[in-house]
Amino acid sequence: MNKRLFISIPLSSDFKEALGQYRNQYTQKGIRWLPEKQSHLTVYFMGSTDASEIPGVSEKLESIASQTSPFQLTFKEVGF
Repeated sequence: MNKRLFISIPLSSDFKEALGQYRNQYTQKGIRWLPEKQSHLTVYFMGSTDASEIPGVSEKLESIASQTSPFQLTFKEVGF
């Protein structure tokens, strides 16, 4: 069985709050906002992946994450 997988970075509560301001400003047709608790930064979309590969992918990502220090991103603008 295949799953649609992506690699993402969770967002801080401060960032989610700032993103909420955009959510309130941009309500045009065609914009579908995720619920705040599902907000994330997608780094890579893996697409359709066999479920049997998920444990190996997860293990590798956990290893990489354990060796990576927290970091800060600064955005100059947001676009749609």
